[in-house]
Amino acid sequence: MNEKQTGLEWFNINVKSLLVDDFELKYVDEKDGDLGDLSGVQFDLDKKGGYVYFWSSGYVGFQLVDYEKELEVVEDTTEEITSRSYDEVFNTLLLQLK
Repeated sequence: MNEKQTGLEWFNINVKSLLVDDFELKYVDEKDGDLGDLSGVQFDLDKKGGYVYFWSSGYVGFQLVDYEKELEVVEDTTEEITSRSYDEVFNTLLLQLK
């Protein structure tokens, strides 16, 4: 991960391009939550949807759900980014979106 690259910049480069044009994107920006300031994106389509969140404290969260099958394709996950890159942390999500 490029240290100067924000979470949303990483999302726009690495995830947004994997989402078909029909996905509705909702950008989230909230201050002073339990894990610090939150920025992220919720993405939804009739068949599936999910989210990618980045907190100022170094935590990330993500999930992908198949609405038709009522199944979590990528389990609701919140974890702290330590020495791993965004590519490593979000690998499971990226593989399911390809």
